[in-house]
Amino acid sequence: MTSDAQIQRAVDLLARAAVHQRRSSRALRKAQRRRRAQRFLRFSTIGLAILIACWIAAGFIFGPPGVFGIILFPATAMLTLMVALLLSREAPIAPASLANTDPVQMTARAALWLEQQRPALPMPAQRLCDDIGLQLAQLGNQLGRAEPDSPAVTELRRLIADDMPDLVTRYRQLPDNMRRADRNGRTADSELTAGLRLIDQQITQLTHDVTAADLDQLATRKRYLELRYQDDG
Repeated sequence: MTSDAQIQRAVDLLARAAVHQRRSSRALRKAQRRRRAQRFLRFSTIGLAILIACWIAAGFIFGPPGVFGIILFPATAMLTLMVALLLSREAPIAPASLANTDPVQMTARAALWLEQQRPALPMPAQRLCDDIGLQLAQLGNQLGRAEPDSPAVTELRRLIADDMPDLVTRYRQLPDNMRRADRNGRTADSELTAGLRLIDQQITQLTHDVTAADLDQLATRKRYLELRYQDDG
């Protein structure tokens, strides 16, 4: 293969990887919006059902509502929907609570916490948040079989329950005008982005480590089947 062909192949691979990352980020945000919409629908349905039940009960007890009651009902229904919208928002997650859950819940809550911080971060950091959230979702599925005190889980817990919240929280504590101020050729925005990139790379490594353990177990099982059935044959 010529050098030009190798370069073109590398460019094609990078382009496909970029498209995959953008699609994955969009899929993650779409799932988060769908979850919020489901919460809103659930709360609004419950609220309206309670409102209608109270309206009917009041009609039996106090009689027909009259003109004032008819005017009041739409306003009450609108108020109920506004309350449902407020309740459908995800409650803020305290970083200290991330370490006190099992590995699957820890990764899910860490991804949700990072999503809550996303609007306050610069655009390059937001893209890394999308990638980290997607990786955590994939890693959480694999950690369902891992021991809570295994080296991989211990390292992940330190990374996403301590290091990542500390990095983002320290950035958010800075005044807006100081986040882009140059300091020895660096800015707080660039420091945050570099730190999140390191976290992203470390999560990638942990994912590979967990996957390698699963592959080793698969190879061991396959070897066992070969010894059991091929030797018997």
